[in-house]
Amino acid sequence: MGLLNIFLNALTKIVLNRSQEISKFIFYKIVHFNEKSNQYLFQCINTKATFLATITDLILDGDILYSLHPIQACYIGIEYAAQIKNNQQSIVFSVLPAFLWVHY
Repeated sequence: MGLLNIFLNALTKIVLNRSQEISKFIFYKIVHFNEKSNQYLFQCINTKATFLATITDLILDGDILYSLHPIQACYIGIEYAAQIKNNQQSIVFSVLPAFLWVHY
């Protein structure tokens, strides 16, 4: 019984430390989705400040995307993939051909 308690205590500390590390980098959360305008309402953590953004805006703004909780950022990625699949307005990221690269 003593060994099991030591193991569970250690596991609990690891999980709590991990969640505290993740929360240091989460600055925004999704609060609401407006279906008519296809915009998400975001709130800055620990403030009352909110702003509206579309999925395209979020994909282009990496700072906001990286500052979301990982599950919410994953949700945005899934919604963006569905938007591309439905041939709605999307952004196509292009890669330059190798001969256009500048070598130093």
